Amino acid sequence: MRTSLVSVSALALGLMLGAPAMAQQAGQAGSPAPAVQAQAIPTDRPDLDKIKDKLGSIDVEDREEFKGKIVQALSPEGHPTLMVIGPEDMEGDESIDVSRDELRGKLAEQGFRDVRFVDDAKMVRGKLADDKRVIAFTGDFVTLSSAADADRPDLDRFKERLGDVGLEDRDEFKGKLVLARVDGQPLFMLVGPEDFSGDESIELTAEDLGKFQREGFEDARIVGNLKMVRGKLDDDKAVVSLAGSGLAGEPVATGAIGTRQ
Repeated sequence: MRTSLVSVSALALGLMLGAPAMAQQAGQAGSPAPAVQAQAIPTDRPDLDKIKDKLGSIDVEDREEFKGKIVQALSPEGHPTLMVIGPEDMEGDESIDVSRDELRGKLAEQGFRDVRFVDDAKMVRGKLADDKRVIAFTGDFVTLSSAADADRPDLDRFKERLGDVGLEDRDEFKGKLVLARVDGQPLFMLVGPEDFSGDESIELTAEDLGKFQREGFEDARIVGNLKMVRGKLDDDKAVVSLAGSGLAGEPVATGAIGTRQ
């Protein structure tokens, strides 16, 4: 199936922390008081050129700015949730238009809490080997503490929730979310098949992660305890939604959060 597709700073894995985010956090979506913790991190996060350079060092080709959107929330069950929204097939520098109030309202109607757009996200899209694509991003995320009983949401229930929000053509997304640090600052890499399609799986090996680390992606690891769903929004936009306790993770000295596998 080929349909239309999000901080990496643990999802985006869920995620990263920032002082400006704390100010936006209160009162959004008119929801009950959330289980949210926000901590300040240094503001000198990698810029677009730095992200492009680092991706080039691990042989990611065709690197360009990705002009999508990233939404953070807590699911109705209490799982930290991340939505990466982009144009059809998650192409690179094509921008998209998202009605924030409409999407925020739909999510709130279905019980999602603490819905916020990550406005300062820096995102780069590229090609990893012949069969994989990468969207790398960093930004001013907040930590969403998981209040759910299970580490990961039930996949069918998660799909149903997203369908109620308006996502069509929903498939399990069998990609990977990698969390690392660049110059001490957290960075996510969402890795999927060529067009970020649904149920086509991809592999990342220990050798791949070792190469990432050798090239300056510090503490690179795959974020676990996630369920990921790919869907289509408003005919012209693709969405990859991620939810699970892996996005809550454990703060480290630099403010990155992630779950080791």
